[in-house]
Amino acid sequence: TLSSSKLTGAEVSIRVTSLLGNVVYAEKISCSNAGLLKTIDLSHLPSGIYLVSLSDGLQQQNQRIVIR
Repeated sequence: TLSSSKLTGAEVSIRVTSLLGNVVYAEKISCSNAGLLKTIDLSHLPSGIYLVSLSDGLQQQNQRIVIR
């Protein structure tokens, strides 16, 4: 589950990339003024380290995740 109270733009871009730079998940969603709360299914991905990027056009947040 992704959450952020700092991203309050009308549209938020979610992108998950592998460490090799391959985009393995991408989606644009509507966001309320209260922030973002979104569950995404990454169960199809192999074990490894991935980078999650959230952007509303004004701000960007990046987080590293590990899938085991």
